[in-house]
Amino acid sequence: MSPSFARKLTFWGLLMGLVGVLILFRYGMPFHVPTHGHNYIYDSYTNNPDITLEHRYTRWGYVGLGCLVVGTILQMLALWSPRSEPVPPVHEPVPTQTSDNRGSTEYVGEPHGNANDR
Repeated sequence: MSPSFARKLTFWGLLMGLVGVLILFRYGMPFHVPTHGHNYIYDSYTNNPDITLEHRYTRWGYVGLGCLVVGTILQMLALWSPRSEPVPPVHEPVPTQTSDNRGSTEYVGEPHGNANDR
């Protein structure tokens, strides 16, 4: 996976998580004791607008929870999938002494210094 695609997944995951949290703060968790429109003082009275409101809050609670879960999964995919092949380190010529005591440049052993230090 390219780094730019991983960044896009992370961005959309964070955005979905934020939207999910905001929806949950507004409508609450969808798991609650349903009232079915009954007023607790009078058991025989059913309030239809309350039933509609209760269904709306439950529906939006599930939408918010779903956004939060999808956002988390997108972020996990962005981190879990393998990145593209790493760039091999640059080998620099290392000066060595030859038998005639002149400096020459040859590739000897491990490179000295880090390519990022330049």
